[in-house]
Amino acid sequence: MSRQYSAAVQQLVNSDNFSTFYLVRIEREGLDLKYTNAPYDLNIPGLALFESDNGLKAIEPPRLSNVVDRETYKIVFIDNEYNLRSLFEAGLTGARVIVYIGFYNTLSTTLNGAEP
Repeated sequence: MSRQYSAAVQQLVNSDNFSTFYLVRIEREGLDLKYTNAPYDLNIPGLALFESDNGLKAIEPPRLSNVVDRETYKIVFIDNEYNLRSLFEAGLTGARVIVYIGFYNTLSTTLNGAEP
């Protein structure tokens, strides 16, 4: 079974010159964090405003396997000012985490309404 991509994403991947960014949403009662590792805030229609000033450094996706199980993502933050320290020390057990990947238009033409 192969993965299905939109024509726009396939065109970017086929160009061998593509660049990605992540959107991460962490939700639990009384908490709704929306972060991106893009160099600027991103307002995604239908989702939310994802903030860039947050220290989100990297996302390491789970290893793919043939077994149906719950694999974990590793989400890395750099928090030199300790803004998130108390949150992470208290723990995020039971929080729902949603990870999206986005593609920058690195082509020289407009792609699905996205300028180069």
